[in-house]
Amino acid sequence: MVMELLGPSLEDLFNFCQRKFSLKTVLLLADQMITRIEYIHERDYIHRDIKPDNFLMGLGKRGNLVYIIDFGLAKKYRDSRSQHIPYRENKNLTGTARYASVNTHRGIEAFATYLRYSRTLGFEDTPDYGHLRQLFRNLFHRQGLRYDYLFDWNLLKFVVRIRDKSL
Repeated sequence: MVMELLGPSLEDLFNFCQRKFSLKTVLLLADQMITRIEYIHERDYIHRDIKPDNFLMGLGKRGNLVYIIDFGLAKKYRDSRSQHIPYRENKNLTGTARYASVNTHRGIEAFATYLRYSRTLGFEDTPDYGHLRQLFRNLFHRQGLRYDYLFDWNLLKFVVRIRDKSL
């Protein structure tokens, strides 16, 4: 078995940045995170433990790529005929409570997000991932941001290096 060595988690980087990300960093991350989740869903699985600790950045030449890890709670959600596996009532919480959706806390094993679009989805609906990505990309461009993959932690490390050299 071969595995790729990955960098810090988004939780680690959030802490490194004094628990604040700029809009640019959030939008750069959201674009990739939606793509990773879409990839998993296209293979008929749900992750069930989406949280900052389970998204890691690559290293070196791949340092601007977001990876998703920890599939210990992942579950197949469609059968071989692409039929959604039925919802079960009275199921215990799966995942990390702090990052679980509001609906999960209410006992509904489904996606629930703060985007209005997501709230309109039925249990068996497939999200329009392209639409969700485009929402963030449009905001990115309206803000006049550059898609240069310079995240907050890259800039912070640069400032720290410059400061240390001047001491």
